[in-house]
Amino acid sequence: MSEGISQKEFSQIVQEARKALGFKTAKEFHRDKNSILSISYESYSNVESGRALPSADKLNLFIDALEIKDIKNFVYNYCNALMPTPLLKSFFKENEGSPRAMHVPSEGYANYKEKFQALLEFNRIQSKYELTNEQLSLMESDLICWDIVNFFISREEEGLECEEIALKTGESVENTLKRIELLIKVGILKKLENGKYLASQYAYIIPRKASGVKFTHLLVDRELQKTFTDKKNSPYTRFRFLSLKPDAREKIEALIDNLILDCRQLKSVDEGKPHYLQVLFSDRQDL
Repeated sequence: MSEGISQKEFSQIVQEARKALGFKTAKEFHRDKNSILSISYESYSNVESGRALPSADKLNLFIDALEIKDIKNFVYNYCNALMPTPLLKSFFKENEGSPRAMHVPSEGYANYKEKFQALLEFNRIQSKYELTNEQLSLMESDLICWDIVNFFISREEEGLECEEIALKTGESVENTLKRIELLIKVGILKKLENGKYLASQYAYIIPRKASGVKFTHLLVDRELQKTFTDKKNSPYTRFRFLSLKPDAREKIEALIDNLILDCRQLKSVDEGKPHYLQVLFSDRQDL
């Protein structure tokens, strides 16, 4: 009998599956697949680094995003790594699963595979989650509408009342109701039978093309304005310009993310006011 695979070995399975899809870095993969994964980059990075396993309720999303073909073997290895003691791991026989067979078709699961592949094809249609031109136009005219949409991320089927949304945005109930009506009109929100409101789908993506440029700029500008008008934190900035190739930019982003994770140990709530790091990447060609 095998002693089973470790949490670290399962992370290698995830890495190999990600690389098999053509993604060189975890950051690149997470950015492209986040609408499917529905977890933060920090959580995904913890899985790839071997610091954590996906939660059981998120495992199907990993299977979806990584486009796993041999689902049975992937789940088997996950359960194997999940076992906390050598005794429990010993129940996993060597010939039952292989940590290197994630993209080998499983004939015994042929019917299920066909159904799952159909689901994968459905999830690959990025346009389903991208904001339409009509929706973008509304967001560009009123950025608070975008804030309202983001309140519903990961809320499942709970919904929010108009008063709750007004409280979160700091706006009047009357103005909030007008925004809700506009969001319903463009198909972003829906009204539930209990009178609460909910997003019509679980994710909305700003198009990474010309149609999404203006809205992206408005959001970035708003964040910068908020940062430099916040008197509580006395913000300042330092400008450093470095020309990067696209693949190098991915590495820099990953480096920054890992640096932030590593710097968590320096965080202290008892010493002075908190400071925040904001990183902005630009596609300008004149720097």
